[in-house]
Amino acid sequence: MLFPSLLTHKKSATFATLLIAVFCGFSAMTAMGNDEASRQYVAGYMQWKEGEEAEKKKDYRTALDKFNSASAIFDSVYASFPDWQPRVVTYR
Repeated sequence: MLFPSLLTHKKSATFATLLIAVFCGFSAMTAMGNDEASRQYVAGYMQWKEGEEAEKKKDYRTALDKFNSASAIFDSVYASFPDWQPRVVTYR
């Protein structure tokens, strides 16, 4: 080889660039996952609040449906995003 140190440097630069790209992609996917977990949790929270309002109006069937829906959403968030706010999700 004519310039072995240059070739080694190019391989190192390529590896470093690849490593940075993978890290950035993983960070973006993690952020999107957190956004999705938050979105789903808020949807469950809204169902829960609607269930409380229905309960106040003595519409127990609607309240039960809303509470069951919220519970299913919270279970889904916990299963899909186990590292996202586990104490918050298990509280609900």
